Amino acid sequence: MVTNEYAKITNEYAEIANEYAEIANEYVEITNEYAEITNEYSEIANAIASVVEVDADRLAQMLPPFDVEMQHEPIRLCGACYGKAPRHRK
Repeated sequence: MVTNEYAKITNEYAEIANEYAEIANEYVEITNEYAEITNEYSEIANAIASVVEVDADRLAQMLPPFDVEMQHEPIRLCGACYGKAPRHRK
């Protein structure tokens, strides 16, 4: 009787350990994808920064985060606002 209970608990533990391993693997995959996207965003920001002759860090502050879409029409870059702070103030 005790042996059966022990075997049952051991099997449940093994199932939970497998589920945890799957979740950990998914987390690693998501983290790697995020790193790739961040690197791509950084490369794009550096390329744009070299064209517009603005420091890449300041340009990154001026643009929306990579997961937020930018309104393309009309483009409004307020020199007065960006001269003092990297974000547009309303």
